[in-house]
Amino acid sequence: MNTSRLTLIILLALCLLAFALGIYRLGAQGLWFDEGESVWVPAQGLTSIAPIMAIRGLPPLYFYVVWAAVPLIGQSEFALRFISLFFGVLLVPLTFVLARRLYSERVGRWAALLAAISPFVAYYDQEARMYTMLAVPALLSMLAFARILQARRATWRWAIVYVLATTAGLYTYYYTLFVVAAQGLFLLLRWQRYRSLLVRGLALLALVGLLFVPWAIAGWATIAGRMGSAFDFTPLTPWDLAGQTLTAFGVGLTMPDALAAALVTLVASVLALFGLWDQRRGESGLLLALWLGVAFAGSYVVNLRTPWVHPRYLMLAFPAFVILTARGLTMLTARRRGRFVAIAAALIIVLGSAASLWNLYYNPAYVKGDYRNLVAAMRELVQPDDAIVTNIPWQESLLWYYGVLPANGPELLYLPQEYVHRDQAEQARQLTDLTGRHRRVWLVLYGLADGHPDSLVERWLDAHMAQAFNLWFQDSRLILYALPAPGQYVSDEAPQGPVTADFGGVLRLTGVVTAPASAAAGDVLLVDLGWQALQAPAVDYVVALHLSDAAGYLVGQRDAGPLVPTSQWAAGQTVTDHHGVLVPVGTPPGDYTLTLSVYARDDGARLGEPVSLGAVRVARPDATPAPADVLVQHHTNATWTGVQLIGYDVDREAFRAGETAHLTLLWHAPDAPYRDLNVTLQLRNAQRGGIVAQLDAPLAPGYPSNQWAPGEIVRAYHDLPIGGRATPGHYNLVAFVEGREVVLGSLEVQFRSINTAVPPIQHPMNARFGQSIELLGYNAQYTTYQLVWRCTGPVDASYAVFVHLLDADGHIVAQHDAPAPGGVVPTAGWQPGEVVVDEHTIVWPTSVALGTYRLVAGLYDPATWARLPILDEGGQPIGDHVLLTTIEVQP
Repeated sequence: MNTSRLTLIILLALCLLAFALGIYRLGAQGLWFDEGESVWVPAQGLTSIAPIMAIRGLPPLYFYVVWAAVPLIGQSEFALRFISLFFGVLLVPLTFVLARRLYSERVGRWAALLAAISPFVAYYDQEARMYTMLAVPALLSMLAFARILQARRATWRWAIVYVLATTAGLYTYYYTLFVVAAQGLFLLLRWQRYRSLLVRGLALLALVGLLFVPWAIAGWATIAGRMGSAFDFTPLTPWDLAGQTLTAFGVGLTMPDALAAALVTLVASVLALFGLWDQRRGESGLLLALWLGVAFAGSYVVNLRTPWVHPRYLMLAFPAFVILTARGLTMLTARRRGRFVAIAAALIIVLGSAASLWNLYYNPAYVKGDYRNLVAAMRELVQPDDAIVTNIPWQESLLWYYGVLPANGPELLYLPQEYVHRDQAEQARQLTDLTGRHRRVWLVLYGLADGHPDSLVERWLDAHMAQAFNLWFQDSRLILYALPAPGQYVSDEAPQGPVTADFGGVLRLTGVVTAPASAAAGDVLLVDLGWQALQAPAVDYVVALHLSDAAGYLVGQRDAGPLVPTSQWAAGQTVTDHHGVLVPVGTPPGDYTLTLSVYARDDGARLGEPVSLGAVRVARPDATPAPADVLVQHHTNATWTGVQLIGYDVDREAFRAGETAHLTLLWHAPDAPYRDLNVTLQLRNAQRGGIVAQLDAPLAPGYPSNQWAPGEIVRAYHDLPIGGRATPGHYNLVAFVEGREVVLGSLEVQFRSINTAVPPIQHPMNARFGQSIELLGYNAQYTTYQLVWRCTGPVDASYAVFVHLLDADGHIVAQHDAPAPGGVVPTAGWQPGEVVVDEHTIVWPTSVALGTYRLVAGLYDPATWARLPILDEGGQPIGDHVLLTTIEVQP
């Protein structure tokens, strides 16, 4: 096989390798913020691209490429990023050709390999932006420039390539000017050698400039305005900029280990410096050094005026770094003593690239954005008469792309997150107008931390509306606000009655107002709370509002601290606290119970006892989302006559024998079912067919399917107890409706050892809780108490344990509540004869009054807060807690 054929095979293999590294998980992530521009601008049509980008101040060529490609390849995340991948793969052969032209075929092979495995290129292969495309015209421009230099004349073919490539580069991104500047500086430094090319070179540059003049005029106002703005930022030092750029070139942007990243970067950079040492062909090294140096210097100057500096903008200089590194490797391998050094250096680079690529694919810390899940949450809940407020350009593009903004959809208000000047009065006026027309407002924040002091929009909405939820999606936050009615803002006056309660002698609930009296599924129930601080709270507390159905299942909840953290409250201070509880889509109509509890934000310790706020009526909604828009863990689309199972949620995927799988089934009725239907759920061995769990129940307990409306979505809760003798393995989750079965998915049953030995007990007891649990006693060490439980029969629920320190009046002074034991083995999974040791630590207050205190313990159902009664020998209830000990606090 001759050398040229071998080189062709190697080059083809490297292109395939680059393609494989770039296409792997290409569409795994949703589009992120910057990619919104790449989606929306081409969608506006061919004639609209240039005017839009002129306003943005960015060149338009990439957006024309996307516009031309979309009809051919589609507009999915995969397809849009495939355009970047195409240019990223094209870098491999072009880098080879330029390296071979400047040095040799061997250098070209090394350079192609480094370009193919580069995590930096792969990172931007998977981003629908212009950065990989930016390097292609830069490479072609340099290749044409090198050919013209070596020919000592501007042949018309290479002159055309040079003009078109350089112009295309300028129409892709302005940093291409640094490539032109490097070429011009090279000619000035070598003017005696290339004197004959100066006039022709100036003519070619003049032609490039002439072709670029239309766009320079169109975008100049925006560019000049940005360069002239006084941005509030700290420029990078030359060392910081060089470190960031060389690290990106050497090991990419996805290496969390700073030491490993520094090692790979150092090796690649030293090789590149070594590659400059070329006595025979110094001009190639000078050209590449100028390419790198001018690009770096130019970006540093830009960095002094604007905050928009990043290694991605220097992608056009990346081939120079790769070629110099390849040259260094080639020079080492040409020397006998240097071969082992070259092998070690290449191995370090390859291993560093592999580690960085693994992080790119699998490390969630490097997910660029999570708009896909953000808009999925919105699609399920957003209503046509809602309003959406955004703070950054192109959020509208992503909302449009993912289907949140149809033609008849919510009203959108863009309130920009400005860097210097903010007109607070104007923003307040716009928000007043918006909330005068809409009862619900979605706030989509990008790039602002929780509680950001400059988020004027968030502060205004917090003061006038009630939050229903506040969720992070990577670098963006989604907040839903609600009002009783458009323009009817929440009141600053603290409610008084009808429900009052004390929480641990620290906080007092002075009153509650819920509105509206009836909330539809998918809507927000507003809850206004009045508080009084009985003493200055030492920590921040969270208010938990839980909406439960008649069977005790938790339907909806809102856990959030008051707008002013409780640690900032003074003794005697009264506070009005506004909350919105979102009623999930598909919640069956009927009466539900709203419960309030308080717990510490830091350690989850509950303050006082939960209190019921009364009954809440959930109504059938006027409209429901499409089944495809309903959020569910496992989609099934299983259909029977009259009903469709959209999917199901399960509290976890792996269980132990004796535990209970909590399932939520989401049903859809395309037509009104003609009669009440039942479902049988089974957990069946996938290989042997043995059934380890079975439940027979209505499709939605408490809401017969013959009462469902056409098109209605219904959420149903079921507990599937797993048999105590179930052997470890994977089991199919099967649903039967009208005798026909569908396999919905699978669950795993894991092995769990059963302990029946009773440990030594310092303080024996014999308290019987319910029919199946005994408290045998406890061991105490300082403020830590080990409770020893024994199961005597099947347990029907997963109970939580409370250990409370009570004063003489019965008020809770300190407490520790937790699932038993610590949630590792829920009580519903305990087996007859099993002995469980459960540990609780009581943290005493910093100051405590003198007197006698009682330490009591018990069990309660966290879904209903109902305590498990203590039974006497005749099976009669005699209380709901047991006294462990009394403690005397003396002077």
